[in-house]
Amino acid sequence: MVFHQGLDRGAERRRIADSHVFVLPSVRDAGSTIMVHAMAMGRPSAAFDTGPVGAIGGAACLRARPSRPEEAAAALAAERLR
Repeated sequence: MVFHQGLDRGAERRRIADSHVFVLPSVRDAGSTIMVHAMAMGRPSAAFDTGPVGAIGGAACLRARPSRPEEAAAALAAERLR
């Protein structure tokens, strides 16, 4: 897993396009549009099921409780095997 911060929009989209999955590892993010962009680009996405982030991803996003990060890892592994 690689964390990227401070990317401009073009670099951000290139990183998503080059990735296999998109993970939003935040429990504080109140509604990031970056996950919407990743999902629109067809990347399997995962996030902690907190506040608006879980609602934004809906059924198309792999969600896990912050207290159980192993759920996220298992869900991503299952998605990767499809």
